[in-house]
Amino acid sequence: MALRFGSAVARTVSSFVRARTRNYATGHESDVSQSALDYEISFAARANVPVLVTGDTLAAARRVACAIQERLQPRRMPVAVNCAVDGDSLVELLDTRTGSLVLEDVGSLGDQTQALLLGFLENRLGSPSGDAGHVRIISTALTDLYSCVKAGTFREALFYRLNVIHISVSR
Repeated sequence: MALRFGSAVARTVSSFVRARTRNYATGHESDVSQSALDYEISFAARANVPVLVTGDTLAAARRVACAIQERLQPRRMPVAVNCAVDGDSLVELLDTRTGSLVLEDVGSLGDQTQALLLGFLENRLGSPSGDAGHVRIISTALTDLYSCVKAGTFREALFYRLNVIHISVSR
C-alpha cells in the first residue's frame, strides 16, 4: 500500500533531527550563526528530500545551495536552472538528469511549469523506492513563496513539496 505524502515525509525527516527554519546572516556572521548554518547545510545534504533556500539575494541562496551540493557530492557541481529564463526546459532536465538540480528563483515559474514540476515531485515521492529519476531538488527563491501562495500565483501543493527543509539566509 502506498504511503501518503505526509507520512512518507514525516518518516524520512523524523530519522534526522527536526528541521527548522532559521535566519542566517551572510555578511558579518558570528561563530555561532556560522556553525548553525553549517549544521543546517549538513543536515540538508544528509536528508534525501527537497530543500528550499530563501534569501535577500539569489547569490546568497545560490551559495548555500552549492554548499549543500558540495557536502553531498564533493567536486561535482549541480546543474542550475534559472526559472525566470529557462522554466520551460525544466521538465526535460528532470527527465534526463541524475544528481542535484538547483532551481533558481522558483517563484518566477509559470503556472504550466509549476503543474509539471508538481507532477514530477508527486510521482517521485509516490514511487516505491521514493527516488524515481534520482534527481535531488534544491530550490532558491527571492520572494516569499508563502505570500505568493496566499495571492494565488504559486501552487500550494508545490510549495509544500519544495519546502520540506527550509533554510532562510538574510543579510
